[in-house]
Amino acid sequence: MQPVLYLYLFLVLICPLGMGLMMWLMMRGRGHQEDNEGSAERDLARLRAEVAAPIT
Repeated sequence: MQPVLYLYLFLVLICPLGMGLMMWLMMRGRGHQEDNEGSAERDLARLRAEVAAPIT
C-alpha cells in the first residue's frame, strides 16, 4: 500500500475515535453536577422571575 493511503486511513479512523474520546471526557465531568440540585432550582426560579417581569 502507498503511504498516502495509510494517511487517509489514519485520518478516517482518528475522527470517530477523537469524537468518542471527547464525548467520554464530557460525560465524565457531569458526575459533579448532581450535587448542585439546589443551584438548578435557584436558576430556574430566577429565570421564571425574569420571564414574568414586566417589560419596561
